[in-house]
Amino acid sequence: MDENLGTNYDQLAQYYDLIHADLTADIEFILSLASGKQRIILELGCGTGRLALPLARAGHRVFGLDSSLEMLALAKVKLDREPADIQSRVAWIEGDMTSYHIGRLFGLITISHNTLHELTPDRVRKVFSQLKKHLQPDGLVFIDLGNPFFALQQHDDDFVWVEDMSFQDPESGFLVHQRSSVSFDLPRQKLHVKKVLVSKEGETSPGKRYTDETDFYMIYPHELDLLLESAGLQLAQLYGGYAWEPFNDDSDRMIAIARHRTQ
Repeated sequence: MDENLGTNYDQLAQYYDLIHADLTADIEFILSLASGKQRIILELGCGTGRLALPLARAGHRVFGLDSSLEMLALAKVKLDREPADIQSRVAWIEGDMTSYHIGRLFGLITISHNTLHELTPDRVRKVFSQLKKHLQPDGLVFIDLGNPFFALQQHDDDFVWVEDMSFQDPESGFLVHQRSSVSFDLPRQKLHVKKVLVSKEGETSPGKRYTDETDFYMIYPHELDLLLESAGLQLAQLYGGYAWEPFNDDSDRMIAIARHRTQ
């Protein structure tokens, strides 16, 4: 059965943790960033709790916001398996990161791996306008983006990058194959990502087929500076990876740490 997911994480949720099983380095980075004192943390685009739960286990109070009910449902199931003291430190919130109102300030706000890329430039500006309203005076903002210069180095007029991966669904036992193709639209600063997931239920049954097509909008360092400035924030550090290395054109990641702008 074909289902066009678009950017509908409700339908992709069951595969989210499997797809991102190897993404763990950012967890250690954020834990180090948050260390030194217990913080109240807001994670925008929390998904299934991949980051929120390790932060809660480290003693922090975490509010996880996401617009996908299915992703939050999976997060709640995972939280229910945790000890009572960890459960008491986590709150899941259904909401849009461009227009949320929580009514409290946070010592750390995180926008994790590629989350901002899935928003149009206009929506990204709205996300930034919300940050200052929810950030404590001495608070930090963590933003994890792909490096657009790295993508440019691999671009040509016919550039399409294809990646294949397979994993086993632990609930059904079915083998799931994912093929991702990425094309770069230079004038529009946009990556078009198409994912096709096929679950194989046996030799005679082809299983289900899911298609997800998403545009990733690239953000350059100077644009990041302007977005932060317009929101009353300033860039404190810019890193090129999860080992805290300095950012340069060859970096895979563009990790920004921001705070309130000083006069």
